[in-house]
Amino acid sequence: MKIKANILHDFVRKTSINGLIEGALYSTTEDGLRTISRDQTSFVIADGLLRKGSFTALEETKLPIRNNKLFMDCLAQYGTMEVDVTLQENNVLITGKVNNRTVNSSLKAVNEELLDTKMDAMPEKLVFDAKPFKIDGSMFSMAKRHSDVLKQKTLQFSSTGGKLIVTVGDKEFDQFSQECAVEADDFKVKFGETFFQVSDILGSNVQMIAKSDYPALLKESNEAYELSIVIAPIVEEDKDNAAEDTKEETTEETTEE
Repeated sequence: MKIKANILHDFVRKTSINGLIEGALYSTTEDGLRTISRDQTSFVIADGLLRKGSFTALEETKLPIRNNKLFMDCLAQYGTMEVDVTLQENNVLITGKVNNRTVNSSLKAVNEELLDTKMDAMPEKLVFDAKPFKIDGSMFSMAKRHSDVLKQKTLQFSSTGGKLIVTVGDKEFDQFSQECAVEADDFKVKFGETFFQVSDILGSNVQMIAKSDYPALLKESNEAYELSIVIAPIVEEDKDNAAEDTKEETTEETTEE
């Protein structure tokens, strides 16, 4: 396949979340280049499609990439020049021009079976049946800046009566919050540091589907690509319920004695 290196680099950057997802399988379809991958440590899934209009030539191929960061580094050296990316004898080959010189990069392909690429491999089927709503991606970038300043790594979304409050930090510490009007269901959900990593690769026009204590779906789409990211929340036990459960257990033990 032939494509400008910077376009492919940006797609890999987004779908790997800046390399958070270490390896991925990129496969051509009738619509373009597709990848579905996930990182089990941070519990995040990325599903991306780079539309065929971005390519000057697109033949059927699969690119099993072992290290997305290395793949991006190789693509970066070509700048905006066109590159030819192919799979030959278990090697992903990148060929292009740099300062009127032909430059070749060869990356060892990984066994496809070692890449976690199937949505049906999840322990449970995810259902995103809440009302989707649009959110300005600048809210994420502002939250990320304040997270760095406050040294806080949690982000909470609370939607009530058409008002969304996005809060950085827990109530026991310094906090920063933003409010905006949304057409969304009521929900309350909290995320950890991974959400800030995801926010770094999102644009300004994002659609979100969220409900309380359930993975959220973030979607971004334009004429060049489609991107969907599933991110798991932090689920905290209700302290009041936990205290009540402990009280009941203690009462039962006392009664038995």
